[in-house]
Amino acid sequence: MYPKTGTMTASAGTASVTIPVTDGICRLLRIAPATATTTFDVRITDRFSLNILDDENATGLYNQFVDLPCYGNFTLTVRNASVNEAFTYLVVIQE
Repeated sequence: MYPKTGTMTASAGTASVTIPVTDGICRLLRIAPATATTTFDVRITDRFSLNILDDENATGLYNQFVDLPCYGNFTLTVRNASVNEAFTYLVVIQE
């Protein structure tokens, strides 16, 4: 397993980052806004522009165990954030 971590800052309620991944399974997705009361939506889009995860109305820490196949880079997007601020993320991939 290997982690991918970083930060992204929302502008107009949206922030996104491309996660470089070799083939594997995404096991953990953790997104934390700077403020615990911030609400936001989470989306993962694959390299074919298909939305493979779409969760809405997360508040504060979004910490989910997932079982998503990864087949190349994907885009992690925070949408509809109630506050334009920094978000930290952790994505754990199992090869």
